[in-house]
Amino acid sequence: MTRNDSIFSLERAGLVARSAALALTIACSASLGTPRPEGETLQSATTGRATTITATDLQSVNAATTLDAVRQLRPDFLRASPRADRNATGPAVYVNGMFTGDVSWLALIHLAEVRDISFIHPTEARFRFGPMCRCDGGIVAVQTVAQNTP
Repeated sequence: MTRNDSIFSLERAGLVARSAALALTIACSASLGTPRPEGETLQSATTGRATTITATDLQSVNAATTLDAVRQLRPDFLRASPRADRNATGPAVYVNGMFTGDVSWLALIHLAEVRDISFIHPTEARFRFGPMCRCDGGIVAVQTVAQNTP
C-alpha cells in the first residue's frame, strides 16, 4: 500500500464517519418534529402517570379548587423542577398553551373544566414554548375540556 492509498483510505473513513453522524443528527431532528395526535400531551421522557393528572384523577379527590386537587394528587407539581436552575422560584401555569401566571392561578380554574394537568420540566418546556418562555421552574400545563390542543 502506498502513501497515497493510505491517505485515500483515511479520507474515505472520515467521510463515512461524518456521513453517519449527519444521518443520525437528521434522524433525531426528524423524530423531535413528529406531530402528535390531537389530544396527546407533550410529556417527559421519563413520563407516566407521575407527570399527568387526568379528569378521572381529579374526580377521585375531595377538592374545592384545582389547586387543592393538585396539592392532594401531585404536590411536586407545585415546586420548581429538580432540573431547574437554583434561581427558579417555582413552576409557571400554562392553560391551553398560554402563559397564565404562577401556581396560585390554579385556584381560579374550575375542576369540572379540566381535561388533564401535566408537569413539563424546564428543558422540555423551552423546546415546546421557546427559549423565552417563563418556565425556569417547569410548567404546570392545564388542558381544559373546551380546548383539545396538545
